[in-house]
Parts: sequence; C-alpha cells; structure tokens
Amino acid sequence: MAADTDRAANDWVKEDISCLTILREHDCLVNALQFLSPEELNTFALTSKGCHHERCHNSLDQTRSGTIVLGQGASDTIEFIEKVNENKWADKFQGNLTHLRLKHLPHLSAKIEPINEVFIQNMSPMKQVQSLDCSIMESSRMLEYAENLEKGLAQGLILSLLFPNLQQITLNSLPLTVLGISLIAEGNKSLRVIRWEKSIIWPISDQATSYMRAFQNITELYLDGSRMIFCWDLDVDRLWRFLAESNNSLKKVSLKGTQVFREDGQFSLLTQESMMMFVRATPTLRWFRSHLTQKNITTLKKVRPDIEFVH
Repeated sequence: MAADTDRAANDWVKEDISCLTILREHDCLVNALQFLSPEELNTFALTSKGCHHERCHNSLDQTRSGTIVLGQGASDTIEFIEKVNENKWADKFQGNLTHLRLKHLPHLSAKIEPINEVFIQNMSPMKQVQSLDCSIMESSRMLEYAENLEKGLAQGLILSLLFPNLQQITLNSLPLTVLGISLIAEGNKSLRVIRWEKSIIWPISDQATSYMRAFQNITELYLDGSRMIFCWDLDVDRLWRFLAESNNSLKKVSLKGTQVFREDGQFSLLTQESMMMFVRATPTLRWFRSHLTQKNITTLKKVRPDIEFVH
C-alpha cells in the first residue's frame, strides 16, 4: 500500500514537472505571471527551483522585498537608528531588494534627541529602498493632540533620514501628522506616490498648508477612506485651491470615501463642491477616483475631457 502511494506521488510530481516544462516552452507561464504583484511573484518563486527560475525572467518585475519588525530593543527613534547601523541593514538591501515592509512604527516613542549633525553623519541610510510600506491595522483610536504632534514629527523625521531615495510610500492607517508627511516628502525629492488611506489626517490649519509645498513633486496621492480634521479658522475651500496651486505634478488622485470632521463632532463625506473645485484647479490631473455623482462628473467632463473619472 505504501509503495503504491509513493509511486502515485512520484507520478504526480513527474506530471507536474512535465506541465511546467510545456508552459515554459511556450512562454505561457511567464505571460500568466505578469498579472501577479511582486509579492505574489516572490511567493511563487519559493515553490520550486523551476518556479524560481521562471520568476527571474527579465519581462517580470524583479522587485524583491524585506521586512523589519520593530519590537524589543528599539523603543524610540534613536534606538531604531542604532539598530540599523549595528545590524548593517543598509548593506543587506542591495540589487533588486528595493521594497521594505516596516512593521509597528507607531510603537516608537517621540524621542529624537540627540539627533544632530554629528549623529546624522554617522547614520547608515538605506539608500537602496525605493518603496516603503509602514501600514498598520486600521484603528479608530486618536492620540492626544500633543502626543500626535510629537510622534508625527519624530516618525516623519526618522523616515526622511533613513530612506532618502523613496519613490513611493504607503502609510495606511498610520497616525502621522501633516507635518510628519511633509518631512518625508521634503527629504525625498524622488518621492512620487503617497498612499495614506484609512487614516486620520490632522491637524489641517493655516500653518499646515505651508507644509504642502513639500508635495510639489508628488504625482499620485491616495487618501481613500481617510478622515480629515480641519482647524475651525481654516477656509476649507482655500485649502483645496492651495493644494492645487502648490503642486504642478499631480496626475492621479483618489478621494473615494474621504471624510471631514464637522463642527458638530461628526464626520461627513467631502462635499461635491470641494472635489469639483479641486479638479478644476489642478491642470495636471489625468485620473480622479471619488464619490462624485454622475451628474457632477458629466459637468466636469465638459471642461476637463482629458480626465478619467473613476468611482
């Protein structure tokens, strides 16, 4: 019975290898793999040597990814930088290893002393990392105002110093502040894509609008499902005009389900008027996803036929 089972298993493996060979000879497998994300491709490559070989085909995205989990031994930004230097993580991210998943970033305290010129000169920035994902599980918890500002500053500063060559960053559900995001954008002139979805975006004030000049090179901005908290003295319409005027590169923007905090203490969807004002004021825009009504999309298409509107 055991011999029959082994024989059947061997026959199945041979048949599987034969099918893989046929698919490879006709490029069917590579063509199918092109529909997978880099993460899915890397998982596929772990299946066998043959799969690993196919994953290395030059027509496929060769991005490789690594993960750093913050926990014991790194309770603040200073200790995190020391760990990066001590473990020589910058040297380990070479070649196609350009994507990093950084877990538990909010666990770091707001401590940033003694970050000074000498400290920065002794750092080992991870220059090879071009794509960074710091997303966390969605949470409805809001930090105290002071704690939020301090952590937002510290985390934004550390990311801008450690990853100077980012092209895209994902910060979904991360409780950073507008100042923190601006520090990241200002420290990465090559940054083009920001994903800050399902997050609490605050404080948005007259002072905060000046930080948005750091976003002038951003081409794609995704804020789906995020909640924006405006200070009461801010002219909301002026914010949208300022964002459009201070950016000459925005091509893709997604505001589907984005909400604003009202004076009565409740959140409500961005108004149709605000989104239409933003579209009209952004001449570089070519793709816009939102909760605009079909009627308003039809109206905008008359003046902006070059934009693809997506629900």
